[in-house]
Amino acid sequence: MDSQRKAETRREYKEQVQPKGIYCVRCAAGAQVWVDSSRNLEASENRLNFSLKTGSILNGSLRQELALHGAEHFGFEVLEVFDPDLSAYQLAELLKERRKYWLQSLSAQRLHG
Repeated sequence: MDSQRKAETRREYKEQVQPKGIYCVRCAAGAQVWVDSSRNLEASENRLNFSLKTGSILNGSLRQELALHGAEHFGFEVLEVFDPDLSAYQLAELLKERRKYWLQSLSAQRLHG
């Protein structure tokens, strides 16, 4: 691939609208659930899958469940996707509010911080 095509591909990728919202990670074997929000749901799913495969999970309770049950028992689930036209402020508030709702609704743990 020539440098002009690489630059064009890079630009096209950066211009794509990334899905933003709330997701959870479920352990089918242990019935545990972790919830988090993301400004890029696809990247969050990729990061989780990589972390599960390599065992590089930072969350202590998720790491324990992974050691007990193995990566094959974990799944990524999108709970909500937000309007891509929200302002940065609206998005930040909505991510925080809806993450709190899903944590309570699912009796879940926070995945990150």
